[in-house]
Amino acid sequence: NALYSPWTTWSKLANAFVRAAKSPERLRVFVNTILAETWEDSAAEKVDVEGLLSRREPLGANLPAGVGLLTAGVDVQADRLECGIYGWGRDEECWNIAHHIIRGDPTRPDVWSDLDKILSGEYRHEYGMKLPISATCIDSGYATGNVYQFCRDRFRRRVYAIKGQSGRHPVWPRKASRGKDKNLLFMVGVDPCKDWIAAHLRIEEPGPGYIHFPLSADQTFFEQLTSETVRIRYSKGYAIREWCKQPGARNEVLDVTCYAYAAL
Repeated sequence: NALYSPWTTWSKLANAFVRAAKSPERLRVFVNTILAETWEDSAAEKVDVEGLLSRREPLGANLPAGVGLLTAGVDVQADRLECGIYGWGRDEECWNIAHHIIRGDPTRPDVWSDLDKILSGEYRHEYGMKLPISATCIDSGYATGNVYQFCRDRFRRRVYAIKGQSGRHPVWPRKASRGKDKNLLFMVGVDPCKDWIAAHLRIEEPGPGYIHFPLSADQTFFEQLTSETVRIRYSKGYAIREWCKQPGARNEVLDVTCYAYAAL
């Protein structure tokens, strides 16, 4: 425990705690490394959907004052694209701005044209200016060639082809790998993204780390957002922590939120 270490002071540790307390991830590191205590994994407990429904709020026609930039995450399914747009503020306070479902075959150009219109749009801020979407992550697990082409043509707009990987990988890689046809592909660590979402959904007061939801978010939205929980399984005597989806559940909202966070 660093509290009785002769190489630091309590004032430094107090400042470190105040900074760490703004983020569940940094707080976990503080508890483990400074206090030498085990961390209680709150992600293993399912978040109450009814509680999330009760905290929806009217966001108005303009972006809230706390929003500093926008990101988007896109999930590709056999019959549609789903796109979540999030606004981000100080200390990772965030706002769910919109959730779009674009029906159609993702191998056809009209679906991608509709997505491009959404990603090219600008959103008027409460202070009067307009904000563009600063970065977008698109899952390339389905209709891979179409995703690569779309992202390659818009790379300067920070529209990235990504692929999620489970396990303890960083949210964003230090460099891109090469996908099919030598296209750039970014391997996103989805487990820490889901950890972030689960931890921040438990923050109940607006401010650092709090997630705001609009009145348009319905029960299906929150059921998908909370469709996965942490499970511990053992392999050859080693404990493996993994996120698992409930049987029959859909998780597109969770996926696009992960991708929007990776884009941040």
